[in-house]
Amino acid sequence: MPLNMKNILAAVKEVKNKSTKRKFSQSIELAINLQNIDMKKPEGRIQESIELPNPVGKERKVCVIASGEMALKAKKAGATLVIEKDDLEALKEGELYRFMDCLNFVKKGDEFVFDSLEHKKYKEKGKRIMHFLPVQKDLANVEVLMPDKKVVAGFGEPLMKTLKIGDIIQAERFGFMRLDKKEKDKLVFWYTHQ
Repeated sequence: MPLNMKNILAAVKEVKNKSTKRKFSQSIELAINLQNIDMKKPEGRIQESIELPNPVGKERKVCVIASGEMALKAKKAGATLVIEKDDLEALKEGELYRFMDCLNFVKKGDEFVFDSLEHKKYKEKGKRIMHFLPVQKDLANVEVLMPDKKVVAGFGEPLMKTLKIGDIIQAERFGFMRLDKKEKDKLVFWYTHQ
């Protein structure tokens, strides 16, 4: 049978019509036998990808270990969580940690396991609070001009967009900074001190 879309659809329809009705969604496998093609030659190689209409399996969550520009790229690419290498290396097996204003977790092997929501439990047994920004679309793009003239880029809470020029704020684990200007797609700050 020559290979064309009409023949393939007709064959799939025939298989579906001949199969017994089930109480679950069935899948159909399609096997194609290619003949007289030399796979060693470039023109004989098939490089096609087909995107299925319904994703298979669970939604993937990605944690990226990065800082600075690479962390920004990871966030823009859709990473679920971005954590700095220093933070990751500081986590010890079996210790209780907390994502600030969120939840407590424990490191078990290569996994981070949910422990509880209670801040009180963290205060009694916890080792370290980690500051983070949840994955959301309206995070503020931030640039900070440092005293050595380097520019540090990152993300900030959405409420930072309501700041007025000249406002001084403290960024967790970074220092104090003054809003210098608001641009269309970012806030520009001057670093003042730790």
